[in-house]
Amino acid sequence: MNYWNKEGFFHKGYLHQGVEELDEAIHKCDMCGKEDIRFVHTMYHPELPDFLRVGCVCAEKMTNDYVNPKLKEKLARNKSTWIHSKWKLENLFEYEEKNFNSKYGRITVGIFKVDDHYQYHLDDFIYPVYFKTKLEAKKFVFDNYKDQIVKYKKES
Repeated sequence: MNYWNKEGFFHKGYLHQGVEELDEAIHKCDMCGKEDIRFVHTMYHPELPDFLRVGCVCAEKMTNDYVNPKLKEKLARNKSTWIHSKWKLENLFEYEEKNFNSKYGRITVGIFKVDDHYQYHLDDFIYPVYFKTKLEAKKFVFDNYKDQIVKYKKES
């Protein structure tokens, strides 16, 4: 279905709720019907009972914002690249490590398994936060690390 051609359907006035990366490009845009979307934008309209899951171009048109949906998708792509990039592996302990440059200097991040969960450390400090999978831990660390980068760029 192509809601852009449907009279009476809300075409504008949506709020962008976020971007989700799928494992494969398998989503079909709820607004225009385009297939093979991997980065899905969730859209909310106060007059509709359900969210719409759309591609970036439709998200831009629905919000009348031609900057932020692209930026949010770019951040999601950067997150994906970071998570799936090469980490130093130590299989014996299910440990993965990555080094970063930040405004605080060089930081070492490690993800490791303890019993039936995963934890992470930044440099020598182990955080008491627990995750079911390494992927969840990596996403959490990235999101928190990105917050530091955003703050730093705004301050400078």
